[in-house]
Amino acid sequence: MPFVEVDLVDCNSPQVVGDESGTPFSAKFVRLPKSREVCPYCGLSRSKLNQLILPSDRNGQSPQVRSKVVCAPGKRRGVRLIDLQSLMDYLEKLA
Repeated sequence: MPFVEVDLVDCNSPQVVGDESGTPFSAKFVRLPKSREVCPYCGLSRSKLNQLILPSDRNGQSPQVRSKVVCAPGKRRGVRLIDLQSLMDYLEKLA
């Protein structure tokens, strides 16, 4: 069986990806960083991002940043994805 050379990509680092035609595009949704790491797009910690995307008493049960949960049908757990544009818009309002 021949070996296949694969380029490893760090999923937690920002990058511009291209489609089949070679046209570059940026990520629309990003995952939360791992515990004790920061988001490579904005530098915020996982706990701070959770404060921005989850309803709580701190934000009046209305998150400032949009996010979606992707899970398989019938499953209770999934992956929470942050709308990157919503996050950047929120940060721009603070500046």
